[in-house]
Amino acid sequence: MEPDQDRSIVPRPPYELAAPLIRPNRIVGEMVETALVLASEIAKASAPTYDLLKSWNETGDNHYYGRGVPQDYVAAVKWYRKAAEGGYAQAQYSLGHCLAYIAGVKKPGEAIHWFRLAAEQGIARAQVEMGIHYHRKDRSEEVRWLLKAAEQGDDLAQSFLSGIYSTTDPCESVMWCRKAAEQGNYCEQKRLGRCLHLGKGVPQNYCEAYAWLKLSEDARAAKHGITNAEYAQRWLTEATNLLSPTQLEQARVLYEDFKKKYAAKQ
Repeated sequence: MEPDQDRSIVPRPPYELAAPLIRPNRIVGEMVETALVLASEIAKASAPTYDLLKSWNETGDNHYYGRGVPQDYVAAVKWYRKAAEGGYAQAQYSLGHCLAYIAGVKKPGEAIHWFRLAAEQGIARAQVEMGIHYHRKDRSEEVRWLLKAAEQGDDLAQSFLSGIYSTTDPCESVMWCRKAAEQGNYCEQKRLGRCLHLGKGVPQNYCEAYAWLKLSEDARAAKHGITNAEYAQRWLTEATNLLSPTQLEQARVLYEDFKKKYAAKQ
């Protein structure tokens, strides 16, 4: 080929061949990005506000408890679901509770989904439900979720942990038992009294054992009737018999102090 012939047929470098495509591809990419941003803004604008989600949850509560409206669990589930789907944590727990336990609306398989979402958002009682879910399935997961709830002060989680550790780590068991007892959990008040009576996981102390056992028995009798007052009676009688008159008087003073501080939940 002569030097002055048309050079258009000479192969061009790859980057020159791709050059005409660069601008159209960039434009398409920018259009897609703009569309995604716009869609996100529209979604945010149309999403229910926190106050609206809270209102839906409260409406669910009203139907659940029959406050101002007839008690209606189906209606409660409807309103809880609206709030739960919007990410409202308390509604997620309440919906899970209904689906797990309330006759007529039970869906246990779906309940655990909502419990998990609520637990991940820090709802302590939902974390307890996750612990219950893993009971006898995965001990490490059971304890992990119960610890999250117990550290938030949930007395039921503390009670479960006390039971879990009772055979492997009595001191740890008593620690969680005491935390629950001090919140008014009368079952754990009885357990703590027994531990103090036996010296299991804690130094033996008959005076303190008497105070906790008496507090537990009073709460049980108040809640379930005097016919059930024998709930802690055997342990209370044994503790009483081991006290001298002076020690018994001290134990009664301690009981009165505990009654003011740690009155059982009714």
